[in-house]
Amino acid sequence: MGKDKEKGSVLAFSVIVLTILVLFAAPFLFQLSSERRNTDRSYQSIAALSLAEAGIERAIWELNHGNILTWTGDDTLRTLNISSFQTSDGRVIGDISIRIENPLGDNPVIEATGSLPYLGSLEIARTTRVNLESKGFSPFEYAAFGDEGINTNVDTDTNSYDSRLGDYNVNGNLGSQGNIGTNSVSNGAINLNDDSEISGDAYSGLGSDPSQVIVLNDTSEIYKQQLTLAHQKNLPSVIAPEDLPFRGLYFLTDGAEGTINESGRYTSFLLLNSAQTTITADITLYITGQFLMTNNTTLYIAPGASVKIYLDDSFEISTGSMMQNQSKNPSRVQILGTDSFTDTMYWGSESSFYGAIYVPRANVNYATPHDLYGSLVAKKLISNAHYDIHYDVALSDLELTGRAFAVKSWQEKRSSF
Repeated sequence: MGKDKEKGSVLAFSVIVLTILVLFAAPFLFQLSSERRNTDRSYQSIAALSLAEAGIERAIWELNHGNILTWTGDDTLRTLNISSFQTSDGRVIGDISIRIENPLGDNPVIEATGSLPYLGSLEIARTTRVNLESKGFSPFEYAAFGDEGINTNVDTDTNSYDSRLGDYNVNGNLGSQGNIGTNSVSNGAINLNDDSEISGDAYSGLGSDPSQVIVLNDTSEIYKQQLTLAHQKNLPSVIAPEDLPFRGLYFLTDGAEGTINESGRYTSFLLLNSAQTTITADITLYITGQFLMTNNTTLYIAPGASVKIYLDDSFEISTGSMMQNQSKNPSRVQILGTDSFTDTMYWGSESSFYGAIYVPRANVNYATPHDLYGSLVAKKLISNAHYDIHYDVALSDLELTGRAFAVKSWQEKRSSF
């Protein structure tokens, strides 16, 4: 009996000690459980914020480079919901809801919310609100850039110079920055035929194999390297000024002469056989319809003048005609295509052109031998005659105004659980 009593005493003592330990440990265990919940909630909150920021980035990309009109809504509000957003390995993170206020204006406002499931029917949501502002962009980094490609059916040569140092190839003003490029990853997107000589680099689209995208035929040569773009070249939309006075149709019949010294918006710009017009001031022309220069017509830009020509519809310069920039400064003549300008820009002129051409939604067709001093950006460049492009490196500093947006202010709104 003594031993049984002794065993009972040990058991009772053990129960008492265990009870005391449990009483002491309970708050600690409760704290651990609470900290774990807080950690889980913090992790999911960060994930929700990351989703919201991803939504902001998606919206900015669509405004700058995509087509926001495909989103649900109208000109005052566009929305997009992304359910079950996944990582690259297929793991579902959560949902994203995006709103863009004033999507077609100069200062859109984006609000994006990322949300993840939490306890039961609860969810964790984080919202970010961003105000945007228009910014300038500099598209003239190449002698020639074709978004979908460059196709030369005869020899094409490129090189470079700097107009700030004087005329091309005078006093050593000749360089090897005549780069060409494309965003395309298709085989043969850049096709150089018949003794073409590229005094510079040639770039293929992001993630592509340059040896497949860039095709050299006959004795064509790229003097520097064949490379892949480190990032897709952005080609923002150009927006024509809305405040230009309306001037109707500009029309000169055969052999007539005219002068333009004021900016304006025209329904069409037509010069018929041997007509000539002189621009004598710094002006902007917005041509909503046809731009046509028939045989042997001339558009002079006086030495102290400059012109920006916005195109909506079509552009053709026929045989024997010329657009003569008498200053020989390419930045003083800019030809810019809006998103409506999807026709082919046709150059039948054999005269040298000094200027900067940015028509990202249109093809350019060189039909006769031609020299361009400046830079060219198009949807696709097609040549059916020999031409040379002498890239003016000074154009790399030239900024255009269009639908390119940057963040003006960034606000993270309070979390919801």
